[in-house]
Amino acid sequence: MIPKPSFDEKVQLDNVQDLGRVLLCVRHEYPSRKLVLFKSDVAEAYRQMPMHPWWQARQVVSIGNRRMVDRANVFGRCRSGNIWCAFMSLVLWIAVYIKSLVDMLAYSDDTFSWEFADEITWYEPYQCMFPTKQAHLLLLWDELHIPHNCLKQINGSPLNIIGFDVDANLMQITLSAERRSALVAGIRDFMSVSSARHRRPLRQFQALAGWIQWSLNVFPLLRPGLSCLYAKTRGKTNPSASVEITVALCDELTWLANHIECASGVFMLESLAWRPSDADLVLFTDASSDGITFWSPALSMGFHAPLPNIAATIFFWESLAVVSAIDWASRLPTPVHPTRLLIHCDNTNTVDLFNTLHAQPQYNSLLLYAVDRLLESKIDLRVVHIAGSANGVADALSRRQGDRALALHPGLTIFNFIPPRDALGARRS
Repeated sequence: MIPKPSFDEKVQLDNVQDLGRVLLCVRHEYPSRKLVLFKSDVAEAYRQMPMHPWWQARQVVSIGNRRMVDRANVFGRCRSGNIWCAFMSLVLWIAVYIKSLVDMLAYSDDTFSWEFADEITWYEPYQCMFPTKQAHLLLLWDELHIPHNCLKQINGSPLNIIGFDVDANLMQITLSAERRSALVAGIRDFMSVSSARHRRPLRQFQALAGWIQWSLNVFPLLRPGLSCLYAKTRGKTNPSASVEITVALCDELTWLANHIECASGVFMLESLAWRPSDADLVLFTDASSDGITFWSPALSMGFHAPLPNIAATIFFWESLAVVSAIDWASRLPTPVHPTRLLIHCDNTNTVDLFNTLHAQPQYNSLLLYAVDRLLESKIDLRVVHIAGSANGVADALSRRQGDRALALHPGLTIFNFIPPRDALGARRS
């Protein structure tokens, strides 16, 4: 009667990365003011939504000879979340555009945001002070007859929001050691299937994917560790269907678990804030049928490599050029070692690859290697698009046209290099 929602129909919930971007804007505008976070919870949120009478017939509960109709929205059905979030989206619209409560975010039944620490207001029903924005939100809920309980209306900094400790003044998000250990144990347990066929039901794949996806709020660079997991579940709908755990999947999950195990669990929001003009090192990359290349205008150094002897597309070569640039920059000595690396590339697919960190399995080895180098060298990366007409030096180098490259940038020194073999993954000969 109500089909399972497709990806495009699913509600995109706010997360702590969204909150982080909001806090960065606030901190930029008010660098010295102390902030406080708050989180407000609706009581029995899903149950506040009445269901259509035709659907109520599917929610008859039998106890002995008695039949009782559940007339409210039930948690756990495929559309339950959509129904609640559609209603809550309207409530947030009223909060933002009618009540002028800016930067309101929501994750299911939790609404969260920030307020200046010295802005507090007395909320009469609970006989206590709340951050002004939170108090006004509760007054809106009262006006709309949305129920809530005092114990679920919390505030402070740091504050736990959807499982993460967020500090609005230190500008950091932390995943506790206990939660990190539980996630690592869950990943390793998932791989340790004793059956000969090495399989698990689809629902377990989906549950692990959701758990890991949640952790990416603190470990955004580890997204490539989900490539095989997503590929194994794509297009499958039967939650009981048996899905094979392959060697490639285990390799990616092991890579993911090892990084989470060694990580501090702290994500600094400042790493999201820098602009291209703040970069310590700027590189340009390109690829052609004659080779791959990157170069540094500031250092007047260009690098060219012939294409490895493997079958691949131009997209792969363009991406390998970016990975090679990252590899070279990550090994620079301290005086010129960058903390913020900006790479210009004229291939839009490659730019998207490094901005989303999501690739098909055949390209994922490039991302895995790049992330390894970024984490080890503590470099923040931005890859941005540049028009091909403005990428003349890199284009000339990729085509072995040294004279044209020197004419465009006099004083350029050109070197040969070998692309990192580990980035080629299964393509290596």
